[in-house]
Amino acid sequence: MIGGCVVLVLGLILELRLFVVATGGLSSMVLAFYLFVRLWPQDEEPDSKLAELVEEALEETKPEPLSPEEYRRQRELAQKLIREKAAPALAKAIRGILRQDEMKRRGK
Repeated sequence: MIGGCVVLVLGLILELRLFVVATGGLSSMVLAFYLFVRLWPQDEEPDSKLAELVEEALEETKPEPLSPEEYRRQRELAQKLIREKAAPALAKAIRGILRQDEMKRRGK
């Protein structure tokens, strides 16, 4: 494209005939396209061992199933966290909503 633009500009500056300018532009475009295709990197097949290693690394590891004791312990821990953290925060949020509603009713 750059070569075509250069030929067009030179054609205008030197007042060359249309045929000479068109031929120079087309030839520079053909040369540019040829070089583009010729210099494009060629795809090489990756090493099969490397591909296997990549696939193995991307596979998700499945967690082992929990034993009944571990499941019970995790459940008790979750209930304790809900009791200690989530329940007070939820109660505080509900109290805040009730206060806002009460303030709106007093305002009316």
